[in-house]
Amino acid sequence: MSKSENQKLKLLYILKLFREKTDSAHYVTMSDIIEYLEGCGVSAERKSVYTDIEALRLFGYDIKGEKSGGIYKYKLVSREFEPIELKLLIDAVQSSRSVTEEISRELINKLERFTSTYNAKRLHKTVIVKNRVKSINKDFYVTMDTVNEALTLDKKISFEYLQWNLHKELVPKKNPFKTDISPWAFIWDNECYYLLAYDPAADKLKHYRLDKMTNVKIIPEEGRDGRERFERIDLAAYSRERFGMFSGEACLVRLECKNSAANYIIDKFGTDIMLVPKDEQSFTVNVEVVPNKMFFGWIMGLGGDVKIVAPKSVRKEMKERIKEAARLYRKE
Repeated sequence: MSKSENQKLKLLYILKLFREKTDSAHYVTMSDIIEYLEGCGVSAERKSVYTDIEALRLFGYDIKGEKSGGIYKYKLVSREFEPIELKLLIDAVQSSRSVTEEISRELINKLERFTSTYNAKRLHKTVIVKNRVKSINKDFYVTMDTVNEALTLDKKISFEYLQWNLHKELVPKKNPFKTDISPWAFIWDNECYYLLAYDPAADKLKHYRLDKMTNVKIIPEEGRDGRERFERIDLAAYSRERFGMFSGEACLVRLECKNSAANYIIDKFGTDIMLVPKDEQSFTVNVEVVPNKMFFGWIMGLGGDVKIVAPKSVRKEMKERIKEAARLYRKE
């Protein structure tokens, strides 16, 4: 690039310097700016740099200047994201099981560009991606983009569904091909993305792990089905009642709990539930759940603090699962 072409980019170079080398704790001086521009092949006088800084301010960049020791120091104060906001986004990326380790690192590197190099180094030190349970499906971006396009176009999709085998490989399920599926929403649960979709063969809404979907194709000639079913459900409740997104029919279950278990109950079901005092030490609560193995495992994990009172069918199944677990550890 010629020197004259570099000169045209002077304002952009100054903005780049402010974004990368200044923050609430770090400044640049006029000498720093001129020296940086020279390194970029741009000659500049103080007066023109003052004009450029003012232009950036007028455009909306919050650049502050203050005098210290007889020298003016400048910094970019506010940005698209504050460091704590970037921290939250980075934590979400690194904890996601849907994306591969490689994609996680790429996303984190991009997010770090929204702050100064000094803050980026501090954020990077807190990032731990290694040894987390991560997907190996490199088609995740393509899958999500295709499904999102189908949602926008109001079209059905087809795809192949995968599962893990003993060799730690994602392979097609017994009946892997799903056709005539109507996508309706994305759900984030247990560090994974799911697709909520209507399956006409089963005549009900189902959910699928996005990182276990592959070869997703839009069916351009067919509009979506199942709108009435989708509009009747509460997405937050749908995710909450399924415990690990295992399928099944939801039902109302009454639990009897020690007062000390209120923390676990509210954490799981939210503050809209009614805790009815039974005596000074316990309370009862009605919750709508899918009584699957994850639910029963959750109950067992709470020990004697929570027990199922009703309905009888769920209580009976809980007893059977306790007996089955006891048989596994019974001495021979």
